[in-house]
Amino acid sequence: KLQRVIDRFSGSRIYSFDWCIGGSTFTYNTQIGTLFGSHVKTFWRQGDRRAGEALQQLIAAGDDPLRVVVDRARERGIRINATLRMNANYGGEIAKSFNGEFYWQNLALRIVDKVGKPHPHLSYSYPAVRDFRLAIIREAAGYGIDGIHMNFLRHPPFFGYDPPLVTAFRERFGVEPDAVPNDERWYRLRAAIMTEF
Repeated sequence: KLQRVIDRFSGSRIYSFDWCIGGSTFTYNTQIGTLFGSHVKTFWRQGDRRAGEALQQLIAAGDDPLRVVVDRARERGIRINATLRMNANYGGEIAKSFNGEFYWQNLALRIVDKVGKPHPHLSYSYPAVRDFRLAIIREAAGYGIDGIHMNFLRHPPFFGYDPPLVTAFRERFGVEPDAVPNDERWYRLRAAIMTEF
């Protein structure tokens, strides 16, 4: 079935096939992140349970989905990218099924608002969050893919009023980040972190 997904595009004029590897849990035999479905017994939806079981069975049989689709794309002459959802962390009922071990072990690295209330997403202001994402990207690149589609369109925001950002802003400019409405320096500080990442 995985090969047929790729075969449908054989001979077509698509630029590339983008295969989603996940975001907080992952759909390939990762040694860094959490394999989807491997960390929970109760799922948000029955389809998620079936998907997790199928994924674990494939990998146990030696059929890593990312390896299968990359190899098939090579056979068919199709460019293939891995797609990584850059902040797929969830709150509410879905959280237990979809948030991986890195998330649960690093709740202190979540985005916070001006009054310190945590958001479900992890903040890119923390080096550990950026390092984890880069480690996943490097691992996926080892499969011989043609590129990485870093999907920032799903699941913003990526920053809040997180302690590393607030401290850096205060030290650099001598004022609180919200002292000046729509202060361009606040946006530039966050942009510099993401650009460096």
